[in-house]
Amino acid sequence: MKHQIKLSNNQIMQIEEGAHCVHIAAMIDEHEVDGWICTISASGTLVMPNSGTAGESMTEGLSS
Repeated sequence: MKHQIKLSNNQIMQIEEGAHCVHIAAMIDEHEVDGWICTISASGTLVMPNSGTAGESMTEGLSS
């Protein structure tokens, strides 16, 4: 199951449920992934080394 959240800076975060894990991605638009940021499971959190600047661009300009 996929969930998309539009952030206060108009960036889109996708949370995708997998088998016993959750994947988080930054989106270019509603249909295209910019980069997979991490996977969270019972074993811990795996940060994707090939996500490039996806995390930075997704969080730039967030308001509180």
